[in-house]
Amino acid sequence: MAGGCVQALFLPVALLYLGACILLLRPGSVSSLVLCDGDCANATEPEICLPFPDRIPLRVMAFFPCDVPSYSGRGLPVAAQMAVRAILRNDSILPNYRIELALNNTMCTRVNGIRAFITQLLGGDTRYMIIGPGCSTGALRIAELAPFYNLTQIAFTATSITLSDKRRFPNFFRTTPSDNASIPAFCATIKEFGWQQVAIIAQRNEVFDNLTLVMRAVLEKSGVRVLTERLSLESGITNTHGIVQQLNTSGVRVVILNVFEDIAREIFCAAYMRGMVYPRYVFLSVYWYTDFWWRDPITRGAAYTYDPPNCTAEELERAIFRSISPDFYPEAPPEDVNATSDVGYTPFEFGQKFRSNILALGFPISDAIRTGRFVYDAVWAAALALHKVSEELESGAIGREPVSLTDFNTSRGDINDLIVEATRAIKFRGVSGEVTFNRFGDREPTVQLYQYRFSGDLTDMNPPEPFARLDPDTQEVIYSPGESPETVFPEGIPVAAEPVLIHHALFGVYTFLAGLGVVFAVVCIIFNIVFRKKQVVKLSSPYLNVIIIIGAIFLYVTVIIIGVDKNIASTDTVDALCQTQIWIATLGFSLFFGTMLAKTWRVYYIFRNVELNQSPQKDWILLLMVAVLLAVDLLFLIIVTPWRLRLTGRLVSRDNGEIPHLFGECKADEAYYWVPVLLAYKGILLLIGLFLAIETYDVKIKELRDSKLIVVSVFFIAVISVVDTVIALLPINNPNAVYGVLGGSIFILATGVLVLLYVTRMIELRNNPSGEIQVSSIPTKNPTTSRHFSNTDAHNIDELKESIHSLKSQIEMIKSRSSDCQPMKTNNEVT
Repeated sequence: MAGGCVQALFLPVALLYLGACILLLRPGSVSSLVLCDGDCANATEPEICLPFPDRIPLRVMAFFPCDVPSYSGRGLPVAAQMAVRAILRNDSILPNYRIELALNNTMCTRVNGIRAFITQLLGGDTRYMIIGPGCSTGALRIAELAPFYNLTQIAFTATSITLSDKRRFPNFFRTTPSDNASIPAFCATIKEFGWQQVAIIAQRNEVFDNLTLVMRAVLEKSGVRVLTERLSLESGITNTHGIVQQLNTSGVRVVILNVFEDIAREIFCAAYMRGMVYPRYVFLSVYWYTDFWWRDPITRGAAYTYDPPNCTAEELERAIFRSISPDFYPEAPPEDVNATSDVGYTPFEFGQKFRSNILALGFPISDAIRTGRFVYDAVWAAALALHKVSEELESGAIGREPVSLTDFNTSRGDINDLIVEATRAIKFRGVSGEVTFNRFGDREPTVQLYQYRFSGDLTDMNPPEPFARLDPDTQEVIYSPGESPETVFPEGIPVAAEPVLIHHALFGVYTFLAGLGVVFAVVCIIFNIVFRKKQVVKLSSPYLNVIIIIGAIFLYVTVIIIGVDKNIASTDTVDALCQTQIWIATLGFSLFFGTMLAKTWRVYYIFRNVELNQSPQKDWILLLMVAVLLAVDLLFLIIVTPWRLRLTGRLVSRDNGEIPHLFGECKADEAYYWVPVLLAYKGILLLIGLFLAIETYDVKIKELRDSKLIVVSVFFIAVISVVDTVIALLPINNPNAVYGVLGGSIFILATGVLVLLYVTRMIELRNNPSGEIQVSSIPTKNPTTSRHFSNTDAHNIDELKESIHSLKSQIEMIKSRSSDCQPMKTNNEVT
């Protein structure tokens, strides 16, 4: 057999359903589904029997994944056929028209979907709407093309959250809920069982990318912390064992799977091999897997062949046991014989009829009955929309003269706009419940929580069983009768890894000390401003001193933010604190150490250029140097952004075994490449500072002790910076110890430098209120010995030069006056 549905030709019952499968002889083939009614019921070739020949045919594209066993797609055209037959029998719906479905087999691939879509467009006859496809991968491509051809699309099981983007897909609707509907269910489940940390394993493709991003944002907003880095899988690359191993060592025990079921089989197999099963672990997965999906290998189209993992079905069942999936369920359950509908069949009648039809055709049932309900309602939604537009057109909705549906073609955007609006306004009770579309074109969901459980003998796993539903108003879990947290997890609720927090007392002490440090720094700024004209302060460049003090304030604030980031911050603010911490610490270090480095360089420059006619470096040159260092830091901070809190899980040995703990770290996606560059850059600055400090360390002039203090401060900064960097990079399992060392060293560093540079001046100014300094010597020209006796400050040199220039001016003035009053005297006389 060339196609999965050709076997229907050999079954007598297939006479009424041949049109539903004749397309499936090859991928992308096309066939018209012509349905027979009444007088033609006994025809031997129903595919050529033309029902209602007096009616105008309305051809609708229909895309089904018929060659994908995991999807149970071979039975879906039967549901579409049942819907068309019911519509034809209803004289109040499109009485002058008949729906004809042009079937297409997409095989759940985008290539076949686009090929079939183009083939349909080139078929000659007008296509009025699109039903399907069933898979999101194919639906995305067709939904992008449909607006350009003025076609409205109603899918039945394409759940990708991406399809909710109305700016990108304005003509797209679906009778199944979006994956977005599962996010509140995941959040409610996680909240119900008190889990605060989860990991997300997401298959990287357009179906799951946006779902994972939105899910993570919602979880974090609700106070749930997500694993440090999003684990991802490239489609077709089976690197699941490495990812599961990473998950195992992380310590996170609650895992959400955003993957297709073939990858889910590999993940559960890898988890089983590592003992990652209930009651230690629990998995939450998407809801649209087929029944018993873990038992058989899966072929997902010709382009993707899946090899089963090295686990038996029993081993996979052990790993899947107690995992949870949220799922949409109809407001009128199919077993409710009293439920009614507006579409020809009640939910109960449809289930019975559809089951008997696909069983007679030899198709697997699996979840086809549930999916068939969405197909059936999608065809009805299309018919109701076309019926409403037909009435509007005949009543003059467009132009002065009435038009009809037969005037529609792919260039009639005005008629398609009416079809879009009619589809958006649809409301009817179908076989899957109340059918309405929200502003995103999605079905409004009712969510139920399912769990995989063993049967009574604990040897055979059943399809997931419902144990609770999600209240649509409060978003809380409402347990079914007889269900409770104890029945969901009878051996105990799996314990998520606990975050290791900084002790409140330690954080309080450091916050208090850092606050005192800020007050002390402000006092130093006031001291510099008030006494800036005193020589003891003036010679130390008070404006540069203010920059050093501002840098110290940034460092004090860093001590506080580091503690907040790991201790008392909520999830809503923790990322902002991470960003602030990195910026404050980086810029604070450059302001603090960069200014010290610039002042040290000026001292070095002076004593390597001792000629009196050599102009010393002005303060603005040193400020420019600091500005360059800040510009480099800002460039790094702009490139490496945003910084967010990442939870790294590690197993910590305790008396009762290895216990999972989570350690919070501020990280960015680009940090892996750029942080080593920044550290190397800062390391070079420290080496330059150490070199300058060594070169100017043995200055002996008493009046220039500011240089001596600067040199000591540079040594101090370099040593503590190296220690802090090493501690910050090591994976230490005691965050209190790390915070104690980092916070303490930063506080000591900032406070020690301020004391060395400014408290000494305060003491001297108290002992010498005038603040005057007697200069004891001037540097000589000998560069080999100058640093031993000529350590004067740049300001002092400037004053000496000004004095010399003033004396020369006075001499010239005296000479001028003498020449006017008396004869010229000799130089000796003048002297």
